[in-house]
Amino acid sequence: MQLNPFDEENPLERSQSPVVYVEENPTWEYKLLTRDLEREPAPTETELDPLGEDGWEMAGLALHQNRLYCYFKRLK
Repeated sequence: MQLNPFDEENPLERSQSPVVYVEENPTWEYKLLTRDLEREPAPTETELDPLGEDGWEMAGLALHQNRLYCYFKRLK
């Protein structure tokens, strides 16, 4: 049996979307890790894993000349 996504009798169309609860005004804290790539290696998994275990999530990366900027955030 093949379901047509545009068929009104399709049971998938009647299923409910999942509900996601989001705090209205979340408060974030930020961390910046910088590296001069001419003098230091880029961060490794060994260095980054503890940040993740502490709740830090990578929010962005930027590279300017030889300097690497790693931006992290987590809920306060």
